[in-house]
Amino acid sequence: MKLAIFSDTRQPTKADGGHGLGMSAHSIASGLAARGHDVTLCAGHGSEFGNGRLQMFSNESEMANWYLNNVYLNREIGSYPVLDTSHFHQLSKFAPHAPVVNRVADLECTYQPPNVVVNSWYMVERYPNASLVNTGIIDPGAFRYNHDGYLLFAGRQEPQLGWHLVQDLAKQSDMPLRVASGLSGDDKWHLFAGAAVLIHPSQNRAAPRLPVEAGYCGVPTVCLAGDGTEHVVIDGLTGYVAQNALELAQMVNLAMSLDRSKIYDWMKTNHDYDVMINAYERLLLEVADKPLLGGKWKQHLETS
Repeated sequence: MKLAIFSDTRQPTKADGGHGLGMSAHSIASGLAARGHDVTLCAGHGSEFGNGRLQMFSNESEMANWYLNNVYLNREIGSYPVLDTSHFHQLSKFAPHAPVVNRVADLECTYQPPNVVVNSWYMVERYPNASLVNTGIIDPGAFRYNHDGYLLFAGRQEPQLGWHLVQDLAKQSDMPLRVASGLSGDDKWHLFAGAAVLIHPSQNRAAPRLPVEAGYCGVPTVCLAGDGTEHVVIDGLTGYVAQNALELAQMVNLAMSLDRSKIYDWMKTNHDYDVMINAYERLLLEVADKPLLGGKWKQHLETS
């Protein structure tokens, strides 16, 4: 099947070391391409994709217009389905009947687009008609039973991500603090695997991929309630959810006693990569085959 994946255009989309939305889009695109689908990844400038076609754009409107003019309105080609993982889902705004699955990962999408899929129960509450597909990753092979005694913060050092709380927590806990930002490959996974606890003290920037990546290394996550990340953190099993900043230090102490092998096993069971790809493949096939205006979308089941 021919299909397109829309990623966030604000930063480059790469397999690793980039922003969470981009890594998820790249991961899904790669998984679908590996199954023989003809995939075009549409992303921001500086993106990388070696498993299919890559189209780069400056913003979402430009990306949506490319699809509308070159695919949706091109009778010779015919429409093929899109998985839109970008922020504002402009394509469905411009063309509500286009064959699009909208993966809404945060609250920046301010309307209810059609054919929504989300990655946490937190988002299901806001998009009640959505399908739930858990984030899955390929096992990096970085699991460790023991840790090196430091706290890990993964992200930009900004107030909205709780950077000030992380610094205070490291001093209060008397633990070294390491920051994973922009790392990729073995460097990233080595840093993750050595952490005692991953800290995500943000109440307005969900990062459900982070606990999954940490969990595949056996690392528990401590986060604040309120941004959706807590729906991937299972209290007493894969980490702890603090109701406010005052509880963070207590939750870190509790998390350090969790069984790292049980964290890894739970992530393998509940956030499996192949299960995720199966779900997106099924959703795209369904929207590609959806009857519309008395007919069906022209499907490209043979790869070109």
